[in-house]
Amino acid sequence: MLVVGAVGSGKTVAMRHILLQQLYRGAAIILIDLNGDYKDFCKTLGGCWIVADSDYVTCPPEVLSAQLVVFDLYDLHRTTDEFRFSHYSKVLSWAWQRMSANSDERVLIVIDDFYLFVLGSSRRHSRRSTEYHYELLRQFAEVYRGAKYYNGGVYIVASVIDDFIAEIARETSYLLLMAVGSRHCNYTTLLDMYYVDPPEREFLSQGVKWTALLIAGRDTQLVSIEIPEDEVAVIKPKKWRFF
Repeated sequence: MLVVGAVGSGKTVAMRHILLQQLYRGAAIILIDLNGDYKDFCKTLGGCWIVADSDYVTCPPEVLSAQLVVFDLYDLHRTTDEFRFSHYSKVLSWAWQRMSANSDERVLIVIDDFYLFVLGSSRRHSRRSTEYHYELLRQFAEVYRGAKYYNGGVYIVASVIDDFIAEIARETSYLLLMAVGSRHCNYTTLLDMYYVDPPEREFLSQGVKWTALLIAGRDTQLVSIEIPEDEVAVIKPKKWRFF
C-alpha cells in the first residue's frame, strides 16, 4: 500500500487508522518512523518503542516478537550518511527476517516517511552518499517484491513523488492520494497511470484537508476522515467515511 500527500495533508493520521485496524485483525506491525510521529501511538497501544541508537539486536525476545514494534529513527538525521544508511539497512534487514521467518504470521513493514528513508535528511549528493542511496533502494525493492511470497505486506508513506515512487505505485494493490498535494507531490503521473476520471481529479484539485482518493486496481473511492470517539486517543483524529 502506498499513501501519498503533502506535509500536513493527514498521511500519518490516515496510516495510524489503517494500522490500528490491522492490529485488531491480528497482524504484526514493524514501523520505521523517520519523523518521530508514532511514539504516543506505540505507547498507547502497549507496543515496543525502540530509539535510534538502541542495539535492538540484543533486545529481549519479547520485545522483538511484539505485535507492534516501532523503530524511532528521527535522531539519525544528525548523523553521517554512512552511519544513517547503515542503520536503516540493518533495521530493514531485521524487519525482513521477521516477515520471512514464519509464513503463518502476517507481518506488515511500514515506512514513514519514505523520502527521508532513502535520501536521509541530507541534501548533499556526494558520490558516496549516492552509493548508499542506491544500495538501500535495491534492498528495499527486494523486500517490497518479496513480501508477496509471505503472509505480509509493505506500507509506504511518502510526501514526494519521483520515478521510484511511481514504480511502486504501478505495482501496489492500494493507493491512497491525500487531497492536499504540493509541487513536490504532483499526482498527474499517478492519475494518468490509473486512468482516473475527471470528477476524481477535480475532487483532488480542491485540496480539502482530511479527504483522499483511494485507488484499488480499476476502482476508485472518494473518502473523508472523521473523528471516532473510541479511537481519538490513539489516532487523533479520525476514521474513514465513504461518500
